[in-house]
Amino acid sequence: MTDIQDSARRSATELKPITWWAALLEIVAALVVLILCISLLGIGTGVIWLGPLGTPITLLVISPLLWRRGERWTTLGLRKNGSLKQTIVWGVLLSVAALVVLISVTALIGFFVPESSRSVDQSVLGDVRGNLWIYLYFVAVIAWLSQGLGEELLFRGFIQARFEQMFGRRRRSRTFAVLPQAILFGMLHSYQGLAGMIATGCVGLIFGIACLLLRRSLWPLILAHAICGAVLISWEFFR
Repeated sequence: MTDIQDSARRSATELKPITWWAALLEIVAALVVLILCISLLGIGTGVIWLGPLGTPITLLVISPLLWRRGERWTTLGLRKNGSLKQTIVWGVLLSVAALVVLISVTALIGFFVPESSRSVDQSVLGDVRGNLWIYLYFVAVIAWLSQGLGEELLFRGFIQARFEQMFGRRRRSRTFAVLPQAILFGMLHSYQGLAGMIATGCVGLIFGIACLLLRRSLWPLILAHAICGAVLISWEFFR
């Protein structure tokens, strides 16, 4: 019975074979859709905080790419792996680690870059201050849906998996896949300035490594990312 369960568990986490150029093409397609959605929703409407809704929309658009290959989001990590208590513990620990890295990296950058690039640009959160309804929207929709669920599925789930497939089926390919997804994750936060981009990339690196250690289980990462987002939003609201 144990052998059957182990075999089923491996089958649930095993990625389908895919050529490197097809994996690269799907990564580019996902990023193009994401950037277009963010631009049209945020910049196009003039309501900049609608931009993060582009992440869940992108997931809906790229889902057929998974189905076409016989994959599901559970294959990429949206599945239970361990008890609820373990998930919560990992989520809390990772959120603390991420917040420490964000603060530490931002402070460290202050010693090496010009004044204009030191602080993280959080002007997108300006509408939160003093507005309870906008604050609740930010926490529920942006922190939990877009950042927590959306960005983890997209970056640590889809993109990291595709990089892993690009680098082949060698065991080291999982390790090599962590860095490029973290770089892309940081670059797509360029609106936060240089400090925010580098700090966010470092968080992406930590979450990518955690994804490997947790055997591609995304629920702890989703929880951690959502907690981080909620904390930062709450800081802007209450300060």
